[in-house]
Amino acid sequence: MKKPYTSLASLLGMFLILSVAVGLENWIYNLRQISQKEFSGALSWLVPANISVLLLAGLLLGWLWFVYNKDQSSLVIAIIYVLVGFGSLFYNVLAIALAPILPLPMQLMRFPISPSAFVSAVVAIVGLQKLFNGKTA
Repeated sequence: MKKPYTSLASLLGMFLILSVAVGLENWIYNLRQISQKEFSGALSWLVPANISVLLLAGLLLGWLWFVYNKDQSSLVIAIIYVLVGFGSLFYNVLAIALAPILPLPMQLMRFPISPSAFVSAVVAIVGLQKLFNGKTA
């Protein structure tokens, strides 16, 4: 692949993994609510939740392999990783801080220990590493 295509593919992969993480997080939350309602507090949602975390870890590992072995990211791509990673990670903090000026909807299921927060943190750290490593093209 040529350089522009690999950079675009790595960005698309990042957005795909973040979208999958948020979708799985919403699905786990809904599954947990239904399980607690229908089965009176049963923990039947734990197995699908753990499988979804394994799926997410596999996707993240594949993206990391691509970023470090195939992609010759530019400085702009590294900055995008940092901005998207930290922006997604600290979205709720920004929403609360900017509430008087700009009312933003809260992402209630996004806690610091959630899968999407972990993926966001990894994306931000990859961006920082690419910025400070100096191996950007």
